[in-house]
Amino acid sequence: MREERAADGLTALHIAAEEGHLGIVRWSVEETGADMYAKDEYGRQPKESARWWMHEQVVVYLERRERVVLEEAKKKKRGSPGGGGGGGEERKQPSSVSGRRRRKEEGG
Repeated sequence: MREERAADGLTALHIAAEEGHLGIVRWSVEETGADMYAKDEYGRQPKESARWWMHEQVVVYLERRERVVLEEAKKKKRGSPGGGGGGGEERKQPSSVSGRRRRKEEGG
């Protein structure tokens, strides 16, 4: 879905962030899936606009939300086939290693 933009490239999320409307920022991100990484014509993301206008609550929220999104992406990648990490499953040792350990433990 393409977000509507003003002539200067601002999205609704940019404007809410610039104005310090935390509730609207949260709703935009969580309910409508607004793009937190969208850039205006000057290359600024909503978080940067909020920081410029000193709306720290908005900045903190967007930074936390970014971390959540990154963590979810990492988990998803780990859980997918070929995504590395094997989905958190316990790795089994090759049977030859297990057999050697067993023999050693049994005194052999």
